[in-house]
Amino acid sequence: MTSTAPCRVLVIEGGSSGSASSALLAREPGRLLVNSVRGLAGAVEYLRHHRPDCALLDVGLTESPVEAAVRALREYLPCAPLIALAGGADEGAAIAAVRAGADDCLDRERLDARDLCRAIELALARGAARSHLMGLALRDLLTGLANRTQFRDALERAVARAGRSSQVLALLHLDLDDFAAINNAHGHFVGDALLKAVAARLAAQVRAGDTLARVGGDEFALILENVSAHEAAAAVGRKLLASLRVPVIVENEALSVGCSVGIAFHPADGESVDDLIRSADLAMHAAKHRGGGRIGSFSGLLLDPAPEVLRPRGLPAGQLPPVLYPAESESRPALV
Repeated sequence: MTSTAPCRVLVIEGGSSGSASSALLAREPGRLLVNSVRGLAGAVEYLRHHRPDCALLDVGLTESPVEAAVRALREYLPCAPLIALAGGADEGAAIAAVRAGADDCLDRERLDARDLCRAIELALARGAARSHLMGLALRDLLTGLANRTQFRDALERAVARAGRSSQVLALLHLDLDDFAAINNAHGHFVGDALLKAVAARLAAQVRAGDTLARVGGDEFALILENVSAHEAAAAVGRKLLASLRVPVIVENEALSVGCSVGIAFHPADGESVDDLIRSADLAMHAAKHRGGGRIGSFSGLLLDPAPEVLRPRGLPAGQLPPVLYPAESESRPALV
């Protein structure tokens, strides 16, 4: 391998032949870290918690057709190399694996350790090039976060996984409070610098496996998978709000900016991607119309009052601005 760090390889075994592949790879302990699992179900469970650099799939899996197995793995490994292993006579399975998204298909009966390692190395090189090109297309140029396109793709995958596993998925929609006033008063250069600083602070508060994206001018979104409870998502929202309480220094001037956060949960607040986005957006606007600097929940399970200092000017204590509801026939977001 060209990298100094060992390559993490997941071997997904179908039959006894999968064990032979694991044994070949185990001969390279300084170059490879090999983990093996049995069947597609074992692979999915592993990939929920780990991200290997490369995966080998024995197309002799019995519980799932090769096309379905490759597509399921690609949901967790959108860029990492996926190499299929098939018997020399099983040409149909090899073609099906590549058509479904595998990077290559090798004849397991003719492999030796050197050939297999070389195939992994080439696949990693191709994967790195593909990741670089995808990164250029799917990253926000200003902040370096995921852009709207990558966010949408990540949310579609997360909703599909949550639907199969019956685990709670949370979507947080964040909109900066009064950013337009700062941008107009100080200019776009200062506004851009402020957005970059905000993005860095938000990114420091999220887990490595979560997706934080800039989806608009001063709008951000965060996808939280495998949420243990609604309160856990609220706790993340509070961390995000707290990260913005310290002013940002731009051009020797301290700029204060807060945000409003809307939270929606799958499937309670929306089973489809569009419904979930709409619910989080409505919850965010509900929080903003209550003065900003707070968390709104579409499901009405969170109670996060805004700090008194963020109350709109001119409103006496205990009085809140009018709230904009959707049409009477639609669900109303909770104002918290």
